[in-house]
Amino acid sequence: MRHSAKAFFGLAICLALFAAPLRATDFWLFPRVDTLDLDVRSMQELKYIETIRQGFDFSCGSAAVATLLSHHYALPTDELEVFKEMWAHGNQEKIRREGFSLLDMKHYLEARGFRSDGFRISASRLEEVGVAGIVLLDKLETPHFVLVVGARGDELLVSDPARGIRTLSVDELEASWNGVFFVVRGQATLARGHFNDPEVWKQRRWAPIEQERLGQALLPRLHELPRPGEVNFN
Repeated sequence: MRHSAKAFFGLAICLALFAAPLRATDFWLFPRVDTLDLDVRSMQELKYIETIRQGFDFSCGSAAVATLLSHHYALPTDELEVFKEMWAHGNQEKIRREGFSLLDMKHYLEARGFRSDGFRISASRLEEVGVAGIVLLDKLETPHFVLVVGARGDELLVSDPARGIRTLSVDELEASWNGVFFVVRGQATLARGHFNDPEVWKQRRWAPIEQERLGQALLPRLHELPRPGEVNFN
């Protein structure tokens, strides 16, 4: 009788296991009560959940603008679209040498009906502004645009086109930037609703701990792009 019970129980488990295909996101133990569906995303995806990654080595400016419009002003925007427009209407030789500027961004935004300006402010007061803005880390070996998308006391939440969501202290930002905070003027209610987003704060845990070089060797470089008059995006 004892052997029969063991055999029956073993058969029941086998039948339960093979009764239906097992999906990667289904986890259950006999007797089955319900299915637990898990949202499985990679650490890389989590880092860029609210950040548009730059497609070129020095296209952080166009990626920052695309991130700002897509995630803070409800206007889904492709980084390549921004890149092509700012490249076509900007000083291409200067862009090739130095990358995009805040002036390039301002022209792009205003052509789409967004008034924008840069103003000087200390990093410790960014929480008072209450909307996301673009900053230039110009004291690094390679100047780099990022967005400040949240602030809590001494900690700033940064959306980095090269590294995803991460944090900087107020002192770290003060030591790295030129003191200009570039923002869209208008639609403040919409923008404030996305500043200090708790879900984005959660993603900072996935940011790499080690210091990374901002230049990405495997990405196309601006000096490899066509010269003025040679551009063809078709």
